[in-house]
Amino acid sequence: MFALRIDITAVLLVISLILIGIGFILKMTDGLFWARFPRDFIKDQENPDFEREREVGMNVSRWILRVVPPVSLLLLILLLLKIMNVL
Repeated sequence: MFALRIDITAVLLVISLILIGIGFILKMTDGLFWARFPRDFIKDQENPDFEREREVGMNVSRWILRVVPPVSLLLLILLLLKIMNVL
């Protein structure tokens, strides 16, 4: 049971780190990362037709970068406490 709790915490920590990476990619690409190839991204970067997609992407990025890092820190602390047999 102890190993299972560590495994679940580690998996959740990895998933949260992946989400943080997606949040940073969305922030760097101004929200236009979702459904296009790199050549289309460069072409569509300044196109005003994709303004709503930019807004949604930036809102998702802000939400991820506001909510997920504290959860990641909590998971990291829990994982360390479980490894040290405190919990």
